Amino acid sequence: MDYLQFSECVNLVESYTKIKDVIAGYANLKKIGEYYRCRCLFHDDNGESLIVNPATGTFYCPFCHEGGNALKFLARAEKITLFE
Repeated sequence: MDYLQFSECVNLVESYTKIKDVIAGYANLKKIGEYYRCRCLFHDDNGESLIVNPATGTFYCPFCHEGGNALKFLARAEKITLFE
């Protein structure tokens, strides 16, 4: 599979993936306005610093600066690369 085919495949998976559902498999999400919040899995977090934006399909933690889309979250949470 060349890079273009891989990229198209990733884009297709992204278009059908709901980030809220992905992250809810790893943490308890709380709805706050139009966003969701939960404990960040990527640093020692006592609060709910991870912000999930379902409208854009992204997550971000202002403390450890980890962020991205659903596939990046999965790769980071499972400690694998996107290619794996």
